[in-house]
Amino acid sequence: MYYRSTGEKLRFVPMYIAPRLKKVLFGEPVTFDPSRPIEEERQRITREMTERITAMAISLPRHRVVPYRNIPKRLYPYNTVSEDKNHETTRG
Repeated sequence: MYYRSTGEKLRFVPMYIAPRLKKVLFGEPVTFDPSRPIEEERQRITREMTERITAMAISLPRHRVVPYRNIPKRLYPYNTVSEDKNHETTRG
């Protein structure tokens, strides 16, 4: 709807917040492609946003990660050390 009314492509900016680390990270935007079918674009944008947000979480020191699925806060996982590099990765 935004593209049809303005002619401008909407950009979605991934953001990751790690309150205990006092960090807020912004990633590279994902740009809407009006030439693709809308359902395909929804899936692509969702996938790319998830990948980019996860990558930001992985880049930080160990911290409690707020998962994508809705679960009780006491069950939030921590990120753990990756086997292939000396960075942190997320689980869950």
